[in-house]
Amino acid sequence: MWGFSLGTFPVVFNAAKYQVKAAVLQCPIGSLSCMFYEDYQDNIKFKEDHFANIDYIANIKGRILMMHSTADEIIPIQQARLLYNKYTHKNGDRKIEFIEVEKIKHNSLHRFIISKGGNQLQ
Repeated sequence: MWGFSLGTFPVVFNAAKYQVKAAVLQCPIGSLSCMFYEDYQDNIKFKEDHFANIDYIANIKGRILMMHSTADEIIPIQQARLLYNKYTHKNGDRKIEFIEVEKIKHNSLHRFIISKGGNQLQ
């Protein structure tokens, strides 16, 4: 499964619920609550936070590839770092890979992946 931005939520939710072999999260969001608070805590959460990947990420059993850019102007890279930390705290880093790139805007990362520049991701 592959999700981009807010679309990472259905991927994370379903990958945690079902036996999904792999999930690719491109510019993932930790949760809407996380967008407004630098340090996410379970007690600081919007009641209607429908995009809370942070609540499900650690339950994924398959492999995970996360990609995010330090220059993302819509979803800060801290969102992906938060998810990575939540996952590795429970599961270690054996089944997750987190790739950070620079100078790529939110809606351009896919162009970088499919271009020759994507070879730098290996």
